[in-house]
Amino acid sequence: MWTINGKVLLRHNRNLSQGEFQNARRLCDRVSHLVTYRDAYVEENQLDPLFCCPDGNWSYARNDYHRTFKEVSACRYEIINWMRLFMPFFSGYSLRHASLKG
Repeated sequence: MWTINGKVLLRHNRNLSQGEFQNARRLCDRVSHLVTYRDAYVEENQLDPLFCCPDGNWSYARNDYHRTFKEVSACRYEIINWMRLFMPFFSGYSLRHASLKG
């Protein structure tokens, strides 16, 4: 495999199959539903909103976490397919920082 400065490239990642993408769509829809109705659930179950809705990551003010959530939850194929490249904190690793060297 070819790398640039020892880094793994996007072409080293296989594309998602349509079945895998449909699973991702179902998951994105479910997570979006949970976030949309989170406030009502918190209130109905008398939970502490400061614990359940931490402002640092979920405020609707402009922040990277909320913008990234919106991008991922929109579930466009190119974002889900390349998620490891663009959104490492969602997928656990970043292809931009991975190396083929052991």
